[in-house]
Amino acid sequence: MRTFLSFAVILLMPYYMFGQKVIPLYYPDSIPNSIPSPDREQRTTDAKGVLLVSKISRPTLTIFLPEHVTGNTPAVVICPGGGYWVNALNIEGTDEARVLNSWGVAAFVLTYRIPDSAYCVHPEIAPLQDAQQAMLQVRRNAMKWHIDPRRVGIMGFSAGGHLASTAGTHFDKVLVPDPEHISVRPDWMILGYPVVSSDEKVSHKGSFEKLLGKKTRVFNLASGRRQPPGNDAPEFAVKRFREKPAVLGGLVKPTTRTQL
Repeated sequence: MRTFLSFAVILLMPYYMFGQKVIPLYYPDSIPNSIPSPDREQRTTDAKGVLLVSKISRPTLTIFLPEHVTGNTPAVVICPGGGYWVNALNIEGTDEARVLNSWGVAAFVLTYRIPDSAYCVHPEIAPLQDAQQAMLQVRRNAMKWHIDPRRVGIMGFSAGGHLASTAGTHFDKVLVPDPEHISVRPDWMILGYPVVSSDEKVSHKGSFEKLLGKKTRVFNLASGRRQPPGNDAPEFAVKRFREKPAVLGGLVKPTTRTQL
């Protein structure tokens, strides 16, 4: 009995990673656009020390709060990259969260669903649903975490940069339950070497194909470069050292100044 109770507590309670609290992104058994399936998530560390999380069907948020938080503390949701095959959790997630904390910024690292028809009805929208749900969760719990719901941005790297830019340009249609009508629009976007263009000359084709298959029309809809200007979140983009300048050619428009 004691063993069973211990196992139940592990399953039902939020768990901790590297001293930070990890919570389910959705309530149990309420993940939208999902097909009941076993949890086959895998975590491996490659030769370079990169923590790779694959086969994610149960998304989570890891909460990183700075030592001193006030009611106006800004916050950032972080989307790791990984070509929509994996989440590179440490080098494009938790490492950045700790730096943000040192600057007094709250950070929430998202492990989003890897598109797969084995556990998603519509795999192509699952990551965006998770990004929108993350924005809702952070704003919904703003008072609890002592953050400013009007200062919540999103950050992403590589394919995670595509997801962040999609969240910052496709917020008019909310794809998750939102009975309180909380905005899912990020207040800003920070995009690290983002995959934001479906143009084969500059894009990372594998990321788009893993997310969408090979449907050209859907490629165009998912390309940040092909979205008409509107009420998009202000954006700041960076590229890696020695990266081709064209990799940022998918940005919709020049960066608008914003302040954390």
